[in-house]
Amino acid sequence: MANTSPTVAVTFKQTLEDFKKTLSQDEIHDFGFATLMDLKKLVSDIQNDQASSRRMKNLNRLAPFLEAMEQYDKIVRVFLNAANMLAFVWGPMKFLLQVPSTYSDSFNALLDAYQEIGEMLPLLANYERILQQNSSLQPVLGLIYTDIMEFHRSAMKYFRGRIWYQIFQAVWKNFKTKFDRILVNLARHRRMVDSHADLVLFEQLREDRAHTEARFETIEQEEARKKRVEVTRRADYPQTGKWLLQQSSVQKWMDSSYPLDPIIWINGKPGAGKTVLASLLIDECRTIVSAKTAFFYCKHGDPTRNCAIAVFRGFLLQLLDMEPFLIPYVYEIASTSGRSTLDDPDRAMKILEVVLGAFDKLYMVIDGLDECPKAEKAAIVKWWLATTTNSLSAGTGFPRCCLFSQDDNDIGSLLKNIPVFEITSQHNRGDISIYCDSQADKIKIKFGLPEDKAHDVSIMVSERADGMFIYARLVMESLLSHVTRKSFNKEREKLPADLGEVYERIVYRVLHESEPTERDAAKRILSWLVCATRPLKWYEIQGAASFDPDDHSFDFEDGKFRHQPKTLCGSLIEIVSGEEIRLVHLTAKIYLEQNVVNIAEQELELLCHSLDYLQLPAFKKDLSEDEVAQFVLDGYYAFMDYAAANWCTHLHNVLKFPRHNHDQLNRLRNLFKSFFASHPGYRSKGHRTGRDITTLLHEFNSEEFFEDLCRAFSSASTMVSGTLDETGVQQEHTSHSVSSIPLIRRVIEGIASGSDLSKTERLKECYGCRHFKCSRTYCSYFHEGFLILGDRDHHLAKHRRPYRCTFPGCPATIGFKTERELKKHTTHYHERNVERGTFPQIEPI
Repeated sequence: MANTSPTVAVTFKQTLEDFKKTLSQDEIHDFGFATLMDLKKLVSDIQNDQASSRRMKNLNRLAPFLEAMEQYDKIVRVFLNAANMLAFVWGPMKFLLQVPSTYSDSFNALLDAYQEIGEMLPLLANYERILQQNSSLQPVLGLIYTDIMEFHRSAMKYFRGRIWYQIFQAVWKNFKTKFDRILVNLARHRRMVDSHADLVLFEQLREDRAHTEARFETIEQEEARKKRVEVTRRADYPQTGKWLLQQSSVQKWMDSSYPLDPIIWINGKPGAGKTVLASLLIDECRTIVSAKTAFFYCKHGDPTRNCAIAVFRGFLLQLLDMEPFLIPYVYEIASTSGRSTLDDPDRAMKILEVVLGAFDKLYMVIDGLDECPKAEKAAIVKWWLATTTNSLSAGTGFPRCCLFSQDDNDIGSLLKNIPVFEITSQHNRGDISIYCDSQADKIKIKFGLPEDKAHDVSIMVSERADGMFIYARLVMESLLSHVTRKSFNKEREKLPADLGEVYERIVYRVLHESEPTERDAAKRILSWLVCATRPLKWYEIQGAASFDPDDHSFDFEDGKFRHQPKTLCGSLIEIVSGEEIRLVHLTAKIYLEQNVVNIAEQELELLCHSLDYLQLPAFKKDLSEDEVAQFVLDGYYAFMDYAAANWCTHLHNVLKFPRHNHDQLNRLRNLFKSFFASHPGYRSKGHRTGRDITTLLHEFNSEEFFEDLCRAFSSASTMVSGTLDETGVQQEHTSHSVSSIPLIRRVIEGIASGSDLSKTERLKECYGCRHFKCSRTYCSYFHEGFLILGDRDHHLAKHRRPYRCTFPGCPATIGFKTERELKKHTTHYHERNVERGTFPQIEPI
């Protein structure tokens, strides 16, 4: 037994006793003998049962929880010398998974809950030594146990009884409030582990310290875990796609004894299921014990996932996680770069070149390369071609890269001399049939169809799909959405001829068959999603809808949409992580751009809407905290993060279109005049303006606001890259010229940290769950935010003092603002010591 604080053992004992009081004697007996092996077998049995009945759910969502708790179990056994503490975690989990497994909604909710908990739990295997050495950190073990047991106690209460499935929807909403508090607690515990580890590791050798402090970029642990989990998203139909692994070109690429083809390009038409196949290949590569596997999913319109630097950073983070001994090398480069983020592609490529050399066998998969802009595609492909050429020269054939994309002209010309595998309709016909059969079973039950009629629907749709999964998905969802058998039969008798007609019908239903108010709402939402510079949160859309530019008023309760987004926009959208609204597929965006949304007009509308919104009284400079607090609770700032950070981008897009008419220019002139009168934030900032900016904005060069506009544009360009000022200090940008935003955020944080549940619930409705945000507009955490204050402050420290000393054991770990300060420190404290010290020891060759 490790040297454990007595209070820790007391916490475990008391928590377990309290939990047992809520159980029956039979449950206490059954749970007491539960094991992790039993639980894993149950999960496997459920998966097999669902596969046989064609109602698969993504049980891989349990992976983060099981991984974290398995490590936790090993730590607890060492510290408490007790083998059955976790039996009362495995047992209740078995109970919960068995009860609702035949009910789709409740089972999905439970899987989501376990996934969210798993992503919040610290992975304790790397902290065992620190836990042994620091008794002040050990209570975290008990706190985690208490929170997990509280989750199971509450969840079991909702799944007991014969009618639980009838009342589930109502009671689960109430449970979510308590569940969110558990998540916040777990995030706090994880942060406590990390911060204690920092204090210990700062006093040890650099390679130990690097595990925590040596994160050279702003991607926090939440995002890293999401990326590890993302490989499991090939979920609902695990039996599909196996044919890909039987293709000779793919087998050669995977065969380590065949070094001649280290890169392969797998392409297919839009909607052919390439992402699913990429995930399948990733899973298969991960089964090769002698090799490592890294991956990246590109995403159109997401600046964190559609450029070369994002790909390089994503791979680098995974590789360092696999081989931590490389961290000191990267840490030293990052600590002296003056950047809190790795934002230079050339630097990233050089680092990756070194890091890749540490891996004997490495498979790397990139999905969605065609979703990146042309220049970014070229940068990614050219670098990979150079890397694989070097591997061939060395005779190793590693690393190996597989690229998934459409066969567009850009990529085709870049990859014309490498092995290609084209996905055709013949390849995935069977997979699409499996999916359609599964959906046809639901149709049979809903509309009371005979078996043969339902099977006919499956056959018709799978044949019409012509190898496009997205066609099958949208058509089957559309058929299932009908409320009468009559309307279902009408659509079944005349299925869409192709994907374009699928979108045409969905759009017609959404924008023409619905009520006028519903179609107007849907048109606004779809237009915003097409033109937004980043994915929008639902509360941001609600905030934008609540602002009326005609009378310059805002009313969250009167203006917000009372229908859910899927009700308004149907199959054209999907909801990610409960908050983020995205178009269902890149093909949907292309269809809307070509047939529904006037891009030039909508870019202008988003620009004007944002600037008008930022002139509301809620953004006045001289507001008191009490006034701001009332505006916060009234929802005024729901659209603030997007409008403040992106209006310059929309202006840039507007000015790229052909000449504007007189009315449009007058509208912009009047808007800028009033905006800069309301926010005179650039009249004293002294941003230098380049000639390219003054040329772009030349149509306004005779206006009084011209210099203000140029400074705003110049500052926006600086914010995107996070560049340095003349002294070498990374500039502390907030939100363009809206000077009231720091106060607004302080008030929001104060309410979020308070104990008034009615106010915190209101914050969640209007602003989501992550209220502690980065002040740097160019940083993704400016709008994404953190769950707790400590995580945000830890993140901000990386921006403010980006130059770090890399000498082992140096107490100056907080860093320096400028490279000059770091050099002065190094000369004074380290180089002098070397000069007047003993002769250095010469290491043996």
